[in-house]
Amino acid sequence: MMIDSAFFDSLNPAQHRKCYNFIRSRASANDAILTSGDERLKALPHHQRIALHDMLKHEAAFLEEFAPTVVDLVKTPGSTRHEIATTLQTHYPLLSKSFYLDRADVLWDLALRLMVHYGRIRTFQTTDALEQMLMETDFGGDVPAAWFRLPFEEIFIEFGEHRGFPITINDSESGEHIIEGAYVMSGLSLGKPGKPLVRGFDLIIFGSPVGKRTALDDCFIHMGLPINDEEKPISDVVQDVVDFYASQGDFPNKHAFRPVVEHVAKVLVYLGTKDARQHQVAEGSEARRRINALKSPAKREKAQRQAARLYDRIVVGPAELPEDLAGGDGCGSGGVRPHVRRGHFRAQAYGPQHSLRRPVWIQPTLVGKDRISGEVAHPAYVIQ
Repeated sequence: MMIDSAFFDSLNPAQHRKCYNFIRSRASANDAILTSGDERLKALPHHQRIALHDMLKHEAAFLEEFAPTVVDLVKTPGSTRHEIATTLQTHYPLLSKSFYLDRADVLWDLALRLMVHYGRIRTFQTTDALEQMLMETDFGGDVPAAWFRLPFEEIFIEFGEHRGFPITINDSESGEHIIEGAYVMSGLSLGKPGKPLVRGFDLIIFGSPVGKRTALDDCFIHMGLPINDEEKPISDVVQDVVDFYASQGDFPNKHAFRPVVEHVAKVLVYLGTKDARQHQVAEGSEARRRINALKSPAKREKAQRQAARLYDRIVVGPAELPEDLAGGDGCGSGGVRPHVRRGHFRAQAYGPQHSLRRPVWIQPTLVGKDRISGEVAHPAYVIQ
């Protein structure tokens, strides 16, 4: 990391030392990650990998000293990555140029790291069972974009307990990456020309470093999702965005947009159903409490290494597939091989004169299962 002379000249001796301490500590943390032989670290979600060896803690402490206005903005609910990046550029131009090359993409990455560090991002992890069921589910044409809503302003959705999402993205240097999940952030977006701002989302889709050289060997793609028409079917809104990015001359990994955005939408609709299964996992918080109670530096260091793989999240979905979908590999005695009938989300009429609409999930089901083990009930989950 190079320090621009103008920035360095603006510091007093005490700040010089703090600046150099940050550079050394960050470099040390980065080296520790790059040289780690622990394959399990690669399977962590992005927000955990970038926090390994206190990398985020060091950077946040540095910016609290040299860019306090930026940190205050990060801590302000509703502030966006664009606003955070712009504030650093305008209030601390020498710092922006020296440490972050004064590049918008680098500053947006910084903003995301700070949002992670200061607890802005809530993590949802789908179960492998829910992943499989949603892969076998489609959106009906009557499911409106109005139902694409987040439970919190900024979330990260981790696709499954293991890296099994069927779509990959590619990086020119590191090759093919399994998609591990996506950040989804609420905000306002430019809609149609001449129209007011509309509800929109910032999506950052991350490719996992599983199978790569180091835990930092990942990749990502970014896209915006404006909701220009709340009543338009979700599937059509997604297609509009896909078509827009497809029209851009040089935009890699376009193939991933539709399956990823549709999958995110399915998770969000599922979260809104009254029977959605979700439970809080507080492994990270519990580990930190245990570590803080330790007196021995050696024991604390060992515990911190072990705790690196633990993080808080909300686990969403059933632990296992429904009985009718599990173990359906055999053939029925009547000669009809059991097969999965795809599920779907659709709008259900209810209320006075059936004038209102709410989403209902018709789960995927195994047709022909009764030939093997008898009839099975198929529940539907409804958003209230």
